[in-house]
Amino acid sequence: MLFLVFVIGLNYWPRYMPIYFWSDYRGEEILKDLELIRDLGVNSLRIFLLTKVFMNQDCNVKEEILDLLKDFLNKSHRYGLRIYLTLLVGHMSGMNFDIIGKSIYDEESIACIEKFVYQLASRIKDHPALEAYVLSNEITVYEKPPSRERYRHFLRRLYNAIRKADPIHKIISGSGLFYPWHIGAEPETEAEIMDYLSPHMYNYDYDIMRHSLAYIFKLKHSISTEKPVIYEEIGYSSHQYGDHGQYLFLRAITYSILANGAHGLMIWCFSDFNKEEQLPYNNHPYELGFGIIRSDGTLKPAANIVKELVRLDKEYGLSEYKPKEDPIGVFVPRYMYEDVPFINTISEKVDRVTTVKVLHQSFTMLKMAGYNPIVVNEDNFDERDIKALIIPSIPILRAVTWRKLLELVENGLTLYYSVAISLKDPHHAPTQLWRELFGVTPIQMPGYIAQPLNDIVLELNGNKITIPGLKDQPKYTVHIGVKVRPIDAEVIAENNNEPLILRKRIGSGEAILVTKPIEYQLIEIVDVNIKYKPYVIYRHLLSHKVKPVNFHNPVVEVVSVFNRSDELMYLINHSYNEAYIADIEGEPIVMHGIRKDQEYIIEPRGVIVIAKK
Repeated sequence: MLFLVFVIGLNYWPRYMPIYFWSDYRGEEILKDLELIRDLGVNSLRIFLLTKVFMNQDCNVKEEILDLLKDFLNKSHRYGLRIYLTLLVGHMSGMNFDIIGKSIYDEESIACIEKFVYQLASRIKDHPALEAYVLSNEITVYEKPPSRERYRHFLRRLYNAIRKADPIHKIISGSGLFYPWHIGAEPETEAEIMDYLSPHMYNYDYDIMRHSLAYIFKLKHSISTEKPVIYEEIGYSSHQYGDHGQYLFLRAITYSILANGAHGLMIWCFSDFNKEEQLPYNNHPYELGFGIIRSDGTLKPAANIVKELVRLDKEYGLSEYKPKEDPIGVFVPRYMYEDVPFINTISEKVDRVTTVKVLHQSFTMLKMAGYNPIVVNEDNFDERDIKALIIPSIPILRAVTWRKLLELVENGLTLYYSVAISLKDPHHAPTQLWRELFGVTPIQMPGYIAQPLNDIVLELNGNKITIPGLKDQPKYTVHIGVKVRPIDAEVIAENNNEPLILRKRIGSGEAILVTKPIEYQLIEIVDVNIKYKPYVIYRHLLSHKVKPVNFHNPVVEVVSVFNRSDELMYLINHSYNEAYIADIEGEPIVMHGIRKDQEYIIEPRGVIVIAKK
């Protein structure tokens, strides 16, 4: 079940009849689409089966429809395409299509679906066009799981049914990993069962840099499970942002995904549609415009990105290259992927949506500081080879986690923790090791939580940094900090004459405490990362431990990837303005900008790839 190629693919419905085409199958029209797809050079398609069209009332595969699927696979094989077959639909483009008439998570439903997928896999497992089975399309959107354990049970039963029929081909859930909104759809949970992970993302944010780099955090979080990852859906509609906006978004994000260790990507989607009267498009008109090809078959600008990626893969073999990552971890707490009573179940002390936003902010600050971090979680952080660990505005960790952190600091780790008290339920403490780990004692008045997050102003190495305060925040999502008195900690920075950043050296390591949840404070401020430069804090605190890139422009992500003998360097401008970068050696093989010797001006959302020997 290894990846033999770097996946450059598209999610596919025919131009003539999206969603409903199995009931109006036109082989000649499909051939016209496949010719366009061949000309683009993509190697993979993800296709979808409407369950009620393929499964009868007895949970058996309908033979007459199966013949159409085989015809499609035959045509795809003729054009050298690898097919990712989505078995249960389910949810599609803002509409749910009934699968079985009742909850898919009850035992009777699971047994029926199990029978269907086993039969289907048995019948097509030997087809040369088949690359992988995708269990569903965003099944947790179709129906949220009643519990994480029930979702595991559902995935495991269907996985085992397919694997019994077909011991060879890869299997994935197709859920999109829509955590934290859908319990169970986390990388950690699905990696227990699936052969590989395939995030979907359609992100919206107040900050340009965080918006873009959140896609890469989700990728790195998925990679942290040590399962291969294909980014299965990315894209925006031309009816939202125009053809040029769609092109700019996809240009930067596709290169960033491939540079950061994905085994491939699939754009949503192949074509626009001209079916205004048809559901779900009548209700959701923007869904008509996600294609990189128009409904008349002409190419949008985004199609050129696909051609460019195909050319790069043919010349350099992208699957052979692996990214160089810095030994810095961004920490995902256990309550994001496991049930913890009275923390995220029964009653809740934490807000998981706030936490994922905070993790996006921290990851963005590290990238803008010139680092290529990894993601770790509360169950594996002590097994990863890291020199620094960032725990950003996380309210609750387990007691044994703090003890492990103390041991790691004694043995050389640089630990950064910004305190967060969650007002969703403030009856908790961030740590039991205030004195031993951080060299402080908390001194705020007992039970008093009126601590507004006002402006923070600090100076580090001559850099003045301002973090605007928060006003009118919903009380149930607010995080506040703590007041502390140093005992054997060094005060690095103050704010309003109170300790803000403190350091305690322990053994060969150090523990850095920030008394305000600064990453939380940053998540609701418009374009905060470019305007206020909070990444300077990380660069200042970490650069003695892990060296950042020298040719530093904070809006340009720099990722070096290596095969056995060669290096490619990706320079990716995540902003919508031109970006200058200098002192770059090597020859450009992808060029969205202007070069003068070793200096480059990169176009908005542009990419330059440098070949270095």
